[in-house]
Amino acid sequence: MTANKKVVQEYMDAFNVTDHARILACLTDDVVAEGKVHTTRKVGGVLHLAFCDVFEMREGRIRRLTSYIAEIEG
Repeated sequence: MTANKKVVQEYMDAFNVTDHARILACLTDDVVAEGKVHTTRKVGGVLHLAFCDVFEMREGRIRRLTSYIAEIEG
């Protein structure tokens, strides 16, 4: 596993257990964080989404995380 992949895996592991210190240790000091997710349907029901996270790395840390999200059929 490459060094960048290890950093991304550490980030994901920390995210899954809500460990803020570990998450922040994976990010550059000037990380760009942006985005929105809305999951409430007026008519009720479950919103099914597929996603792809793209990590931009710099000097062994995550510089930017962009998530692409698309609705899919359940």
